Amino acid sequence: MKEQPDPPITEDALDERPVRDRDPSIPTTPTEQTGLALPPAGAVKALQIVGTGLAELVVLPGNRLLHLGSDDHPDIHIRVSSRIAKGDMRAPETVSRCHLEIQCKGSRLWIMDKKSTNGTFIKDRREPEGEIRAGETFRVGDVTLLAMDDQMRLLRPTLRWVLGFDAHPYVDEMLEVISTGDPLLLVGPAACEQRYLAEQIHCTSARRTYGFSPILAPLPERDQLGGLAAASRGTAYLDLAEHHRLPAWFVSNLFGDTYQVRPIISSPSVEVARLCLGEHNLPKLCVITIPAIKDRSGDVPGILNSLFRQPPLGSEREIAALGESKLERLKAFDWPDNFNDLRRNAPKILAYIEAAFNARATARKLGKSHQSVMKSLRRIGL
Repeated sequence: MKEQPDPPITEDALDERPVRDRDPSIPTTPTEQTGLALPPAGAVKALQIVGTGLAELVVLPGNRLLHLGSDDHPDIHIRVSSRIAKGDMRAPETVSRCHLEIQCKGSRLWIMDKKSTNGTFIKDRREPEGEIRAGETFRVGDVTLLAMDDQMRLLRPTLRWVLGFDAHPYVDEMLEVISTGDPLLLVGPAACEQRYLAEQIHCTSARRTYGFSPILAPLPERDQLGGLAAASRGTAYLDLAEHHRLPAWFVSNLFGDTYQVRPIISSPSVEVARLCLGEHNLPKLCVITIPAIKDRSGDVPGILNSLFRQPPLGSEREIAALGESKLERLKAFDWPDNFNDLRRNAPKILAYIEAAFNARATARKLGKSHQSVMKSLRRIGL
């Protein structure tokens, strides 16, 4: 059975594409924001095999030498197999039995190749040794590993929640992009958790000790920058769907050094962002493409299971109780209002399961009329 995702994780609980996903018409070299000294990335605590759902490999702290390789041997502290990563046990193994040594030095890793057959690559260059920080990748044979600190480990489940439970290659690519601290453009339809994602990016970033401020419409007067001032040195979130036009003075301050904010901007398309923000500001933004629920229909049962478990429902019931045919109808529904639609319907679906699929009993549990409940359930295919 398909892996059931956990509910989105908060900061209190821890559980070859280009690096930047850009519209082809946008220049590929981003312009770094200036003037804001941020804390360095945290200590590397885990390695993630990029593009897979395999469990992360925890890096042990301390100055002792660790050995990484494909051999299942007591001397191999971190086992990495290209066969397992590919899901093909017949493929030739590209990771040597003892491929490299790893030493934790402060917040970083120092890696040393052990004369492996297929080499160790840092920034696509074969290197005998080198330093790795959180947010950076390196390759052993043909397996790419992403070094993560605790904040990146917190953020990865949120990215899966928003981008797709099985979108592991894109999730890991975007995790690396987000860790750079560059401004972001979240492109996708409304009600796809854009603000929630922006908040979690802020909470797991080097700016988390400063403010997170949504810029609400209408904008303040020019001499009252409001949300930008509240986000000073932190993160400003702007949903372009709520703003018909942005004055030049506001856009200048959004990307300027006065408040030194990191903009995270939600837009239905790159073109809308181009019109609102100006052609010259697009190269400053790293694009994250967020799918509509209808484009990740296989995730619908898992999302509903997670919503069942979250307050105020707090139930351990499983969506699988509906049976395969009803599940297929739920997956076939378009969910036009995306996550809002799912949240509105989760209590009705749960009550329907608890009432043993009896519509009248479901209506009584919900305290609503039988007619309105029937209409809602029929709308989504139940």
